[in-house]
Amino acid sequence: MSNGFTAKKVKLLQRMYGHEFFDEYNIASMRAQLCTFGLTADDLEVISCHGTSTKANDINESTMVNYQMKLLNRTVGHPLYSIWQKYLTGHAKGGAGAHMLNGLIQVLNCNIIPGNRNGDDFDPAFNKLEHMTLINESIYLPEDYLIKAVYLHSFGFGQANAQCILIHPHVFFQALNNKVYQSYRSKVMKRLQSINQHIQYWYTNEKNYVEIHDAPPYNDENMIQYILDVEARV
Repeated sequence: MSNGFTAKKVKLLQRMYGHEFFDEYNIASMRAQLCTFGLTADDLEVISCHGTSTKANDINESTMVNYQMKLLNRTVGHPLYSIWQKYLTGHAKGGAGAHMLNGLIQVLNCNIIPGNRNGDDFDPAFNKLEHMTLINESIYLPEDYLIKAVYLHSFGFGQANAQCILIHPHVFFQALNNKVYQSYRSKVMKRLQSINQHIQYWYTNEKNYVEIHDAPPYNDENMIQYILDVEARV
């Protein structure tokens, strides 16, 4: 048996019995990602929605999420608490996702699920969505309660959508063996050291906190090649 054939068989077995199955057409990407950390759709406890507060978007976005939870076999009766932040932040254009991401990180850190303060007259159409839970008062969870995962869902005009799942650091660390954990911890400590050094330089006016660029990283001649490069980072 050739080495090439053996390597191929090993790769197929790893995909079958391991976690390298994200490109399988019959496995939902979200299910695969959650499974990597021993989680299911039931472990998604909070969702932050784009929530334009318009008649069309709110029910369309909620219906899509609700259908998605059905496909992922989420247990009916297990609430997915929904945050709609736009009433508070306003329309932030491209930065809306940044507000949502920051809010969900705070949820993981402080175990507080913020209520939708102006949610005093919900449309009866939401009653048909068995997985979406709309609240108008904040929920304060016990300090020792672990919110394992939260879900960012940005559903904008023209169905320009973005989805992101955040898992609690404790869940992430539990999925690592000791060798991988120590390697990861070493990288984090170096990154923190670099960040602290940068902040000190900023405090003493030796460096700007953020370097503002006034030109793109490509010129007219290589613009198309750069944009089409899947490994390019702007």
